[in-house]
Amino acid sequence: MEPDRLQKRFRSKRQAYYKSSRAIDTTIYPEILVIVDYDGYRLHGGDNVQVKRYFVSFWNGVDLRYRLLKGPRIRISIAGIIISRICNKLAQVTSDGMNQSNEHRNPRLILTS
Repeated sequence: MEPDRLQKRFRSKRQAYYKSSRAIDTTIYPEILVIVDYDGYRLHGGDNVQVKRYFVSFWNGVDLRYRLLKGPRIRISIAGIIISRICNKLAQVTSDGMNQSNEHRNPRLILTS
């Protein structure tokens, strides 16, 4: 008697389904906070919409480049865009949150103004 090939075919599909449903998602989603200084704001004519369009399309290009990687998969997400519309406000903040006279400053107050 010949073995039933139909059952074997369906069994392999069922096993593949269970393996894929148990697989771990290996996609990494880094979030980018874009900070645009006054010169970048001025370069686009002082128009917030133009600045946002430029940086969203730029980071979309970066995301497309990272999609070419085989593993792990990387999808870039923009967490927010901070635009400095006043000259030299962002220059006062250093990496440790102090200004040039070594006084502590709240970077959140500077960035939101």
